[in-house]
Amino acid sequence: MKKPQALIGLLAALGTAIGVLVAVVGLPYGRADYTAFAELYHGPTNNSGLFHIAVDCDTSDAATDDPCTVLLTGAAQTVAADVTIGNSTAGSALLAAFNWTLDDPDTTRLDAVTPGSCTAPKLNCNPNFLDTGESTEGLGGTAWSCDPVQADQDSNNATGDQSLISCTNPTDPPTLAAGPAHLDMGRVTYDVPIAAGVGSVTVAVKDVNIFDETVTELMSCNPVVTATGNCFPTTYNFIVPPPTDTPTNTNTPVPATDTPTNTPTNTPTNTPTNTPTPADSGLQKQAETSGNLFLCNDTDGPGPICSGPGEGSLHVNEVAFNIATGDTDGDTIPDGLGAYEFSVEYDNFVIESVNPCDVVFGPTGAGATRGPVDEVNASSPANADCTPDPGALNNGTCANSIITENIVHFGCVTGGQVEGPVGSGIIIASLELVPHEDLSNDLFPGNNNGVLTVIKDNGCELVDIFGHPTAGSINGGLTKLCGDLAVTVRILEGDLDLDCDVDVTDAQAIASHYGAFFGGLLYSKWLDLEPQFHDLDIDIKDIQKVFGRIGSTCQNPIPAQPPLPPPTGFGN
Repeated sequence: MKKPQALIGLLAALGTAIGVLVAVVGLPYGRADYTAFAELYHGPTNNSGLFHIAVDCDTSDAATDDPCTVLLTGAAQTVAADVTIGNSTAGSALLAAFNWTLDDPDTTRLDAVTPGSCTAPKLNCNPNFLDTGESTEGLGGTAWSCDPVQADQDSNNATGDQSLISCTNPTDPPTLAAGPAHLDMGRVTYDVPIAAGVGSVTVAVKDVNIFDETVTELMSCNPVVTATGNCFPTTYNFIVPPPTDTPTNTNTPVPATDTPTNTPTNTPTNTPTNTPTPADSGLQKQAETSGNLFLCNDTDGPGPICSGPGEGSLHVNEVAFNIATGDTDGDTIPDGLGAYEFSVEYDNFVIESVNPCDVVFGPTGAGATRGPVDEVNASSPANADCTPDPGALNNGTCANSIITENIVHFGCVTGGQVEGPVGSGIIIASLELVPHEDLSNDLFPGNNNGVLTVIKDNGCELVDIFGHPTAGSINGGLTKLCGDLAVTVRILEGDLDLDCDVDVTDAQAIASHYGAFFGGLLYSKWLDLEPQFHDLDIDIKDIQKVFGRIGSTCQNPIPAQPPLPPPTGFGN
């Protein structure tokens, strides 16, 4: 594991007692524009396919807030910042180690508190490791140990604090589930000096390294070491509280008289209201697991072979979020989603078929009362997986959807004035990605195998039941966000029979070819696993490649096989 930089010293921070609480009014990251996948987007940045770090300036709620306002009351007070991690890779990971430094550039407004005691395992220092007892989004596991922990690692820094924490959990690391939520790793507490002046302070993370249980880097930033991740700062705005308009009674009261007056009451009419602008609507792909799609076949023996997520096929949902519409018919109910249109493009040399299915207006979808998708027949319940039902009318496809060789054009309309669904997390359609069978001739179960492909959305349009674009649409009706998905099609390393596990069958297969070389009858490129490129023999390295992976499965590869990083410009 990458060790944190050497520490130079420890600067004592102010020991001022906690006084009047800070008034913190925070706006969650991007909440003005992207409320649905609140932790997938930070401002305009799409974190899809990445791990990312965000600093939260308001620790009183579950949102990740930026910026926050601090009222300068003239009394001693403290503020706190949480450093959180988000997983937007669509697959879970184990969080076994991390280190980061929170950089505060201005000690005249924020001065890191030095804890009274900081003893092993150093979980309650400053920064303070956050477990589930201290935060509902804290880290689980009982074997955590944090060292070093220092509120200021640079004693020569006269104007700022750099708060460092480095923690490991080798035996029971918690699971970092797929997004969009965050987990809180640590909290840095700052004194706000009484003499603090009006202004702003932005605190940011640097030297960030996150690792899983195999000491494989999940992400790093500022600087990037191996795996790129996004890191977002937060800003505290220090202001003087606005004056309170307290009326004073300086006039001598005059006894009331019963003289009626015909003075009309000035009741204002047509008072304008500040209606908040709805956030942009759009589509985002969500895969059932990480971005891996493993080649797998169902021919090797009994049992549920190729039954796990991403084994032989990968289920992907097209999810709509921030669906906000008007109330054209004036019945006080939002008109809701009435139709949608978008195209999915894919490389048919990598993905053989996508098995498209319209979901939202089916019998189990969010707009089930709308029709017209028919997934029901007399002998079966709602066909949630969109496989064909005998006798069904549309078999999970809206009438305007078109399927071609490498493009699926989704188009679905409804009739009548029944309100459609609104809000977020609405599954519009689904895809079942099946890898091309010829890839088994191009890939082999060796090191770092895999081919990266992008499932791309274009021309996303969402409209209400009267044909009006949903709020936030641009350019005549296109949604601002139309999400893509990066998928790595690959083979489980050492899985010679493509049944998504490495077992004695695989070990026997390669052992029987030990000593084979190019040109001999026993040689096979499929078994020439090590190094990454064939070295034209099957020797002890190739044998160990399989024997060292006994027990590995597609759901839990040993060692990990993280998806390939998205291409440059992905998501633009």
